[in-house]
Amino acid sequence: MNRGDRVTLTTRLSLFFLALLGLVLAGFSLALYMLVSGYLNAAAGERLDAALNTLAAAAEVNDDGVEWEPAVRPLRFGSAAVAEPLAWCVIDDEVVIDQSSPAAGLELASRPEPAGAGLTGARLDWESGGWRVARRRVGQARPAASSASDGEYPELTIIAGISLEPMHTALRRLALLLGALSAAIWLAALVVGRAACRRALLPVARMARAAGAIDATDLTRRLPAHDSRDELAQLGGAFNSLLDRVQCAYERQQRFTGDASHQLRTPIAVILGQLEVALRRERPAAEYQRVMTIVHAQAGRLRCIVESLLFLARADAEALRPDCATLDLGDWLPQYLETWAAHPRRADIVLERAACEPCRVVVQPVLFGELLNVLLDNACKYSPGGAAITVRVACDNSNVSVQVADQGRGIDPADLARLFTPFFRAAESQRRGDPGVGLGLSIAQRLAALFGGAISVASQPGLGSCFTLRLPTAPAGA
Repeated sequence: MNRGDRVTLTTRLSLFFLALLGLVLAGFSLALYMLVSGYLNAAAGERLDAALNTLAAAAEVNDDGVEWEPAVRPLRFGSAAVAEPLAWCVIDDEVVIDQSSPAAGLELASRPEPAGAGLTGARLDWESGGWRVARRRVGQARPAASSASDGEYPELTIIAGISLEPMHTALRRLALLLGALSAAIWLAALVVGRAACRRALLPVARMARAAGAIDATDLTRRLPAHDSRDELAQLGGAFNSLLDRVQCAYERQQRFTGDASHQLRTPIAVILGQLEVALRRERPAAEYQRVMTIVHAQAGRLRCIVESLLFLARADAEALRPDCATLDLGDWLPQYLETWAAHPRRADIVLERAACEPCRVVVQPVLFGELLNVLLDNACKYSPGGAAITVRVACDNSNVSVQVADQGRGIDPADLARLFTPFFRAAESQRRGDPGVGLGLSIAQRLAALFGGAISVASQPGLGSCFTLRLPTAPAGA
């Protein structure tokens, strides 16, 4: 999709709110128009009723007929609610006997009654030619041979009408006013709303530009921070936190790669150097034996490094395999320690279990065994033969702890902070020539984290060390 074909978020939000505002304005205008139209029609109907009642009151009905006495009973139609002109006439047998004006009387008398006119009692209502007309009969039906005499009539027909043209004119003006006002409000909302949307989404555009400028060669750049304390600020903070973790992982990977390459380069260089020296000329068998011994030792060290690196590489995937199981460490640890039966220090390993509920954890058994192997191997390596190595297991409501304590020479406090760093080896260990490549505790920490736990260490030089593994208790029913 081309850049010109894309609809921006500002445009989508503007269109949505403008459409919603258009619906609101249209609904409000229509409702107001219908309300005013209903009011004006009701006012016209009330005035027409008042006019008919006033005209009917001017006709006196008695046993002899109907007398039309407008002079005795003055016609007062009251103030008009609206300015519709009112016309009326009084008819006796199609003869107009009184009217509001000559033209109005003839106009009303000449209007035919439509077939669909509404009849209510003696009253008939209809609309014709822009007028609302009502007719009422007063008196009794005229006998065939009767006629009017002495100002009395057997029956009178009162017709009153109101012109609807002023009402229609007012409604047209109202419709134009509502349309113009709604259009003005909509256009103002278009201008102001789009500017407001663009301003509100400006931090998003800035974050997008800043994110596009970040690449693998410079992970120190971050998204611009905002003090608005809204969702955009939370998004920026979360993304910057993600970048911090990515940068930390990237730098850790770089350090790990550098340390690994250095650790791999050293035994390879020793192997190649010894072989090159041995191949320069013929040497005694004892010299070849010495070179082969050195090469064998360096190859073993190289294999240990490679296996540790491969184990770290596959540990994450294996820990998430579906064969994780719920283990009761009180029952599982004795079975696990049987795998150490052939180790020279097996007799020094003592298992202690606190009196508590079953210590159940969810782990991948093989990898969990590797984790304990690292801790026990370190305890054997850095403590003298015959010194006790204690494995303690305890639990509470939320955690299970496994401690591996030795009575060795301990760890220098200055080295505790870097103890779990890959390839780190204490200066004292290097000076004494202790075997190892510095990956065991790093592997143990990684596995503990994969199981949702953590490893801590407490040590005093000359008194020994205690590594504590804490894991979450398995949920009930697991």
